[in-house]
Amino acid sequence: MGDILKPVRIFSLLFHDVQDSPFIKVQEGLTGFFAKILSELELKLNFTKRVMNEYDPYGCYDSDSGEWTGAIGRLTRGEADLGMADFTMTKERLDAIDFTHPVLLSRNYLYMRQPEGSALQWFSYFRVFNADVWIAIKLLYTFSFLIISLMRTIVKERPTLPHYNSDTYLGVWGILWQQALPRFPSSSPLRMAYFSLFVSAVILLATYSGCLTSYVAVTIPTLPFSDFAGFAEDGSYRLAVIQQSNDPDIFINSTDMILRKMQRLMVDPPDQPRTLMDGFNKACHQNLAFYSTEAIKSQINALIPCDLVYVKSGTMDSLGITLTKNSQYRRIFNYHLVKLRDVGIMGRLRAASYARVNPPENKFQPVDIGAVFSILLILGMGMMLSVLILILEKIAHCVRVSRQKQTFVEKRVAVLMKISELYGDKLANLNIRR
Repeated sequence: MGDILKPVRIFSLLFHDVQDSPFIKVQEGLTGFFAKILSELELKLNFTKRVMNEYDPYGCYDSDSGEWTGAIGRLTRGEADLGMADFTMTKERLDAIDFTHPVLLSRNYLYMRQPEGSALQWFSYFRVFNADVWIAIKLLYTFSFLIISLMRTIVKERPTLPHYNSDTYLGVWGILWQQALPRFPSSSPLRMAYFSLFVSAVILLATYSGCLTSYVAVTIPTLPFSDFAGFAEDGSYRLAVIQQSNDPDIFINSTDMILRKMQRLMVDPPDQPRTLMDGFNKACHQNLAFYSTEAIKSQINALIPCDLVYVKSGTMDSLGITLTKNSQYRRIFNYHLVKLRDVGIMGRLRAASYARVNPPENKFQPVDIGAVFSILLILGMGMMLSVLILILEKIAHCVRVSRQKQTFVEKRVAVLMKISELYGDKLANLNIRR
């Protein structure tokens, strides 16, 4: 490992401004994650470098000319020996250039601006506890009702109301909602049973209230889709990828029908973002989904001007250092990159290269009507249902009273008729005798 390498010319992928490549920049010297790795390799291998800071895109294969463009084109033509940027390993690129061992492995996502507001969560009031907990609560209070009923029978506790079992059942469930008993029992075993129910009800209600607050107070933005198939079917977002990179080929040359459908939603090549920050800015200000990796987004997350949501792609990208085909430096570079990764230096260098800005001041928004609409709707429906039941009961009561009056009148008429018939017959007999 003591060999001294001959001078290596380094090609660094640069863009127009200072917010372009999140991994390497030329600003008063090389900076960024890849620049730190390069510095470590330079110390280990004792080589010199010459930076080519001309602007070029990543590069793609031009089928018309049969040549590679951009940074990859410079490597294939021998204008540079090494490429330091977030190059993605693909089969086509591996046929033209060499890659070192992956420096980063990262998932691909579609990034979009976080929608304002949130969807109405009809079942959020039941998600505080999972189904097992709700079932356990139901069984606990039903079992408590049976135990209390049995204890009342054994101790011969005088019922407080005529409807013995039903009122005991409602009383047990009323305790869960902090409702007092009409009359506290005089028996010590029953008092202990009811006291235990009151304590458990207080704990359950406090837990439920605390968890429910987080569900109501924290809005959960939702998208009209949750995967690539839904994105292609919805069609309300355009798809953006970096110009002259490998990303457009993923959709254009794919045999997957979903990716082919997504290719139809891709913005025109002249309108595609030229830089990463340009892509995230377009995603923040337009109805557009930007295709990128999690590693890139995390490096410049503090500089993105809006909150983003994402849809997973299910694929991963391998980002590595690029070299000319059959490069003599590949083997020794791989050895030291693996060594840096195994001893943890790679992770430390990446953590130290994150872009940092002062976080914006949190502005807490009040809970809107949409967050509590479902509970208000339940309350309103309950009130209307109670009024409807009241009206039906009133009608039923009037009909019953009316029938009772009619029956009473009919009975009196029948009695009077019998009396009149009886006295009529007697009067007729008296007249005959006279």
